[in-house]
Amino acid sequence: MRFFLLRDFSRTILAAVYANGEGLADRTASVVKANPGDRDRISLDDFFGAEAKKNGAAAGPNSSFRFQTLSFFRRDRAGGFLVWASTNLKLVGEHAPQLDEALTQTISRYNPAAQSYEFLAPVILSNVFIGYVMVDYARDVIYEPYFRTQVKVFVIAALFMYASIFLIYLLGRAIVTPILFLRMSVNSISNVLSSMVKGKLKFSSELLQYKERVRTHDEVKSLSDEVNSMTTVIRG
Repeated sequence: MRFFLLRDFSRTILAAVYANGEGLADRTASVVKANPGDRDRISLDDFFGAEAKKNGAAAGPNSSFRFQTLSFFRRDRAGGFLVWASTNLKLVGEHAPQLDEALTQTISRYNPAAQSYEFLAPVILSNVFIGYVMVDYARDVIYEPYFRTQVKVFVIAALFMYASIFLIYLLGRAIVTPILFLRMSVNSISNVLSSMVKGKLKFSSELLQYKERVRTHDEVKSLSDEVNSMTTVIRG
């Protein structure tokens, strides 16, 4: 049950991240397309600054799925890409690597080198591809709620395991152990009677001694007393 619940929780987290990442990439691409003549990047800087503020400490300690960087990569005359606007101002103006394939719609991918999930949305004006928007999420940040939940589940499972062992111990002392003792006493009398009937032992009342092993004060003890009385009658 723990395995299936955690697996479903992990899938739920990833689904939420994919929805947030694709939505943010699409929304940012729409903002970029709405400001095609913003050469001074005033409007874009305002938008990216607002997103950075919402994603930062102002989002509060309970905010989940914070992205690492939101950037717009604009195509230059050489066919490469430059970071035109970003929530990380240190990246603005830097060159970006070429895309592995033509970007015609919003895509998602996992970057094993950076251990992050990336969401890319194309920016197309008049059927001309002018660049793309990318937002990336660190895998550790995404799975932080999962790891916290995993620790809680392990602790709860360990507590239940300890409680079950303790209850089994109490159950064994209260019920199982007295029944085993009763069975040993009855089996001893049964073997003696069987040996007498088969002629292996002589008939003797001294051999029919019921050994009281039950020390509880419950129905098992009452049953043991009844067997003792029955043995006394047989011995007589």
